[in-house]
This record gives sequence, structure tokens and C-alpha cells, in this order.
Amino acid sequence: MIVQLTEGTTIKMRYELKKELVQHPLFRVFSAKDRVASKDVCVRILKSNYHNSAVTEAINNAIYHSHACHHPCLEKLIECSVVDGDIIIISDLYRGEVLSETIPELAPFSQQLSLELILFIAEGLDELHHKGKFHGCLSPDSVVVASDGNVKILHAYFWNVYNANSSTLAAILYPLLPYLSPEYYSGTGHNHKSDIYALGVMFYELLTGRTPFVADSYEGYKEKHISAPIPKISKYLSDIPDYYEYIVRKCLSKNPEDRYDNIRLLIADCRCIRDARKFGKPVHLPSLSHTHVPKVRDDSNYQDTRVKIKDEEARKQSQYMQLYTNKESSRDSLIKITREEKIPCQDTNQVAPKMSVACEEEQKLSKRRKQSGSSSIPKWLLGIVYVCVFALLSIGGGWVYFNMNQPKLHIMPNIVGMNIQETRDKLNALKLTLRINNRETNEKYGEGVILDVNPVPGYSVREGSTIYVTVSSGSKFAQVPNFKGLSIDEARSMAANLSLNIEEMPNRTTSTAIPINMIARQEPESGLKAEKGKNIKVWLSSGAPRQVREGGIQKNPYTLKINVPNSQEPVLLRIDMIDEIETKTVYEKLHKKAEKIEKQVEGFGNQVMFRIYFDGVHQRTIVKNATEPSSAPATAPPAINSGVNSSNATANEVNQQQQTPSATATTGNAQTSSAASSTQKQGSVSQVRPSNQSNQPNQSSQSSQDSGKNIPAKKNSEEPKVNLETEV
Repeated sequence: MIVQLTEGTTIKMRYELKKELVQHPLFRVFSAKDRVASKDVCVRILKSNYHNSAVTEAINNAIYHSHACHHPCLEKLIECSVVDGDIIIISDLYRGEVLSETIPELAPFSQQLSLELILFIAEGLDELHHKGKFHGCLSPDSVVVASDGNVKILHAYFWNVYNANSSTLAAILYPLLPYLSPEYYSGTGHNHKSDIYALGVMFYELLTGRTPFVADSYEGYKEKHISAPIPKISKYLSDIPDYYEYIVRKCLSKNPEDRYDNIRLLIADCRCIRDARKFGKPVHLPSLSHTHVPKVRDDSNYQDTRVKIKDEEARKQSQYMQLYTNKESSRDSLIKITREEKIPCQDTNQVAPKMSVACEEEQKLSKRRKQSGSSSIPKWLLGIVYVCVFALLSIGGGWVYFNMNQPKLHIMPNIVGMNIQETRDKLNALKLTLRINNRETNEKYGEGVILDVNPVPGYSVREGSTIYVTVSSGSKFAQVPNFKGLSIDEARSMAANLSLNIEEMPNRTTSTAIPINMIARQEPESGLKAEKGKNIKVWLSSGAPRQVREGGIQKNPYTLKINVPNSQEPVLLRIDMIDEIETKTVYEKLHKKAEKIEKQVEGFGNQVMFRIYFDGVHQRTIVKNATEPSSAPATAPPAINSGVNSSNATANEVNQQQQTPSATATTGNAQTSSAASSTQKQGSVSQVRPSNQSNQPNQSSQSSQDSGKNIPAKKNSEEPKVNLETEV
């Protein structure tokens, strides 16, 4: 099933799709951005109904042959990959108009423009033919013309892909019927001369605006390409020169032997026409002079004449060789022989006076040359020739030396999915350097597995090159272990090994099974997954809950009102409640400005204690009675001498009583008296307000009413000394 790709989709964490381009019978074609190479590329995705092993093998062969051909007119295929079951081909991005879309709008083209386009295409095909390959499916659909006139030939290696099975061939065959050669229709072969035939059809179409043969079916095209005569271009263009007609008809010859032997002969004819028209000279096609054969004469004396000429040439050659090998011969002798050939009679008395004077002047000139010993070539020109020859020899020697000392080439292996150490050993064996370019989380591959590599597999690299890889850092989630029963330090150490964190200020809870200060509860629970780097919330055990008195403990409602001060930074407010059963957090929230907080909770017993924390720092302790009014400001009251002294005295008495817990273990009356005294003192602490001067009688009355209640004594470590003058 083909993945429905849209703009913005990223393939292989590298290629970001931008826009879907032309429709193709076999592929979906997109423009994309290569994030690694920082360039635009073309992405072809093979449609799912054409997936099979033969097509895949043909595509891999096309990628391999593409790396062997280097020409600006040929499309460059980069790699082939399989992503989620889809076969994807990456190539250079081509920009411009497809020729098949331009011809209906602008054809017929001018003779000069048609010639230039054919010349561009022929030069690209020459590189392909030189490597022993041919295009096979050349047509205007496979040619893109840029706005600056440059040409790009597409699908140069796809003929074997199309020919892999009958379904792929049937999908692309119909648009190619006007451009297929007679030998394809007759089944005698499809080779590089078929490209020359297709190029002739395109030349004809550019000049006239139509193909030479038009039919409605495969059989119709087959009959016309094999046996129908070629329509003349002059039928549509009366002023067309004969040499255009000659080139087109030679390319469209029914017999492949009558076409150009190779594409370079066609290029030579096209360049000859271009240069001749550019400089206004007559056109002499190289192919015409190359194929011209002189007629044989019918004269009976022709053979005898040829024999005499050959004998005479042999005689002269013998004389020349004797003069050159004779050490005592002179240059004048050579001139004499030459002059005899020009003048039948050497006697100056038998020739005209002007001719005699000419002979004397020639002899004088010959003597001067002999005396001076100078050559007919100037010395400065010889110097330039010597320098050029020396430079060419130096360049050639340097090139040979450079290539002999180049590191050895290797084909980049496919290391995606391999372990980092295994990959390093494999690349070291090839004398390649491994460098980790990036690390990414991945749920499929574990830590240390190669996710991506640059250069891509199959690319040629030299020894000593650096290979950049992207390595998996493993999953971004970690399985939470069981922290219960561990100390906070042991839990932090275990969590750090899994890239997890334990919160800085853990809460507390009662537990009968877990010792004090050991972790009794955690969130999330063990066995679940948590994102690495996140905090794990834990609760430390505060020991078993207090023993419930006989007859049960009543659960009473309590209301706490707190004024949060104004601050430039956000403040985390936390309230812990201590009743006769347990200690628990009843409120925890972040505040950014001054607010009034009213919190209603339920606690066991007739009296509870509230501890207030700002950003984890203990600020104040408030004791509340079940019958006490609900207003309790968190901020410290103004300094009133009588109230402050009374409060301080009460707090000191509470501390003294807490430091002597053995006083509660005496007789029943003493225990009751101590509990009542403690209740009275704590009640006094909780009742301190800004208006405590007017309320002092009520406080003492309330304290006397609560004196008979049994309030358990608090340990010194659980209730710090209350400082009423601290601003909360």
C-alpha cells in the first residue's frame, strides 16, 4: 500500500517533500529538500501495483549505471531505498518545461533553435553511447528545457525498468509509439541506432510541428514505421535547406545500416551547419565528404597510366633518399632536381630570358639560406612551440603521478542497522574514518545502532575519507523500577542510571509495612514507562499511623484562610495537615500574585496542626481546634506587646512540655492535667490574630473549655518553634 505523502512529509529523516510534480504512469514525482546535502532533489515513488523483484533489480542497475555516466545533459540518479514498503528513487531536481508540453504551444520552432536542441540532446546521448548504454525510450516526454536553454535528458536508464515485465511496458508504451524504430516493431533488436531514429523523429517534429507518422493503434504505427515512405519536410516548409532534409532522412532510414554509424557523426553535421550559418559560409557536411566515393574511369589506358605514374613516383623517391643519405650532397643538388621537374630544359640559352633570370634568383636565395643556416620557421614561434610541448608534458606527467598516488577507491557498504562498534571495525578495514554526526531517539532501534549514513551506500569513496553517521540513542522512555523500601539516596542513584529524576522534596505518608524515611509510595508505579529526564514523585514513610483510641475518633471539618503575599517570582504554596491519625499534604499550587486562599479539609480529632511552606521552606505552623472560628491569616500580625509576649510564652511552655514527654505517663489525673495544659497552650498559639488584644478573654475561656480534651503530645522534631513575627 502506497503511503499518502503530502507536502512537509519527511522521508528517511532526510528528504522533506515540497510539491508534487508531473504525473507519470509508473511513479509519483515530488520535489524535495535534502537536509543533509542542503539542495533540492527529485523523489520518485513507484506505484504499488508495479512492485516486483524484476523491477527492483532493474532500478538498482539503473542507479549503478547512472553513477558511471557524467554529463550535464543527463539526469543524475542518487540512490534507491525501500521505506515502509515503498520503492523510492532519489535524483537531481530538473527545472524547466517538458518538451512535450512546449511543442504543441510553440512548434514549429525556428531552424536555428531546433538545431541547437537536437545538438544538446545528441551530446548527452553520446556520453551514454560511449559507456556502452542506450536510452531506448527517447521522446519529448523525457527532455526538459530550462529557461536559459539548457537541456536535461530524463529516464536515461529506465528502458530496462520499463521492460522488466509486461505491465510496466504497457503503462508507458503508447506515448512512445511515434518514436520507436522499425527494428523494435520488427523485433530484430533495440540499440543505440534506435536512439538516432528517435532523435530524427524529434528533429522532424521540431521543424514541422508534427511527427512523420501518425496512427491510431500499435499495428498502424508498426506498418508505417516499417514500410511507409518518409514525408518530406519541404511539404510543410518550402524554404527548408536541403541539408536539414538530408540529416532527418538519414536518421529516419528504415535500415539501421543506412543511418549514422554513431551519434558523433550526427553531432559533427549539426555543428558544421551551426558554424557555417553563424559566419555566413557555405555548408559542407562532413558525413557527405566522408561517404563520397569517386567514380572509376572506363578508359582502357587507365591502368597503364596508373602504372606509369607509380613508377615515376618511385624513381623520384629513390633520388630524394639518395640525396638525404649522401653526406657530401648539398642543398643545391636537391634544388636542381626540383627545378628539373619544373623546367624541362636546364639550358638557359634555350629558355626565355625571364625564366633564366628567375632561375638565377632562386639559386641566390638558396645560397643565402645555406649560408645563414636559418629555417623557414621563426625562432620565436619555435620557442612558443617548445614551451607548449614542455607544459603539456609536465601536465601529463603530473596527472599520471597524481592518479598513481591517489588513495584506493571503495564502494560504500550499507551500514544502516548495524551496531556502532561493528560499523567502526568494518570501516577501519576499508581505511575509512567514522564520525558520529548526530544522535536521535528511536523506538525501533536500540542505543548505538546506525540510523543514517553520508555518503549513501553504493557511492564511491576513497581511503581516508570521513563517513558521517546518525546513531540511535535508544527509546526516549525508560521503564520505572520499584523504589519502595529504598532510601531516597538509593532511589536517586537507581533513577540516574535510567536517566530519570527523583523530586527534590518528597512528600510523606503513613505506612505499617515500610520503615520510617524509606519510600512507601511512588508515581508512576513500577513497570510503567516514563519519559527520560522527567521527575518521579515519591512519598517517604512516616511510620505506622497513631493508635485510634477506644471508641473511635471523630472526623471534623476545618477551614484555613491564607493571604499569599505579592512577589515578582512565582511562589509554590504547600500546606501539610497533621491530625491524630496521619500527616498529609492538603494543598500544593503555584501562585504568581497576591491572593487569598481558603481551604476546607477534614481531619481526625478535635485539634489539627497546619504547616505552611513557600517554595519548600517552612514559614509557619498553625494549630486549629474543631470549635475554633475558621479565619486564620498566613501573614504575621502587627507587633502588640501583650499579644506577642503571651504568644511567645505559650510557645515556650509548649516546647518545654514536648521536651518532657514522660510527664504524660504518670497517674490519670496528671495525664489529664498535662493534656489539658498542652491543649490550652496550643489553642493559644492558633488563636493569635491582629486583633488578639480584644479577644484574649475569649481565648482563655476557649482554652478552659478544651482543657478536658485528650490531646496527644507532639514530638519535638515534628513541630518547630512558631515565630509569629515572620512575614509569610
